Amino acid sequence: MKKWKKIVLWIAGGIVVLMSILIIYVADILFYIFPRKDTEKIRKILVEDFKRETSWQRHHCTPPIIWPSPFHEPKLKRMGKSILPVLIEIIEDEKEDKWVRDFASGPFGNWEESKKYVPRLIKILKEGDETGRISAVTALYSIGLKYEDKRVIVPLIEASFWDKDINVRHIAYVWYDISKKKPELFKGNHKTVKLLIEYLLTEKIAHGTRRGVTDALGNINDKKAIGPLKEILKRKDEHPHVKKAAEEALEKILNKGDE
Repeated sequence: MKKWKKIVLWIAGGIVVLMSILIIYVADILFYIFPRKDTEKIRKILVEDFKRETSWQRHHCTPPIIWPSPFHEPKLKRMGKSILPVLIEIIEDEKEDKWVRDFASGPFGNWEESKKYVPRLIKILKEGDETGRISAVTALYSIGLKYEDKRVIVPLIEASFWDKDINVRHIAYVWYDISKKKPELFKGNHKTVKLLIEYLLTEKIAHGTRRGVTDALGNINDKKAIGPLKEILKRKDEHPHVKKAAEEALEKILNKGDE
């Protein structure tokens, strides 16, 4: 008899779980079909979504099984402009769960309208708390790369070298990835090249980071870098990896100029 009770309890538990999943999916489908327009309600729903997502990642280190549903991303895209003010508010809210704030930074690459939030994101990168600055980097990277917004470059470079938190510095180094994929965003921006040259010649900056700067200068292909790169090659005590990168970058710039 006890065995049957256990079986019945397992079946009942399974039904409850399946019904819960079904309710979540149905609610998500309805939200996709009839998206909300009220900012506070959107914020509440998004935070709940993000918490479901991040709780699985935090505790199980795996993608969530139940959430988000297949309609999660289309739902965000369907909401369009109405979701952007909510996302930026979540990033700015220092009392909000840090995983939720980080998760809120990802969708900025979905809409070109995100470009109008670049000044606000740059302000968060300069003045926000650690979580806010990390989230701002992610959002700025998405906007800069997808919509070719040059405004993101200088703030990312500055943060990668001088931010007070090492985690922010490491994440802000995404400007290097942009230099490989979209080097044209660096061209015509004299402050960008000037900063990179300054950091290249600053010996107290780690050689690995300066090697990345050297590669970036080669990708950007700006002739202003020729002199500084030659100076690196002349230094007797310069790290060999930086010298090697400088040699390759210089060759790349000079060969491009001959074409």
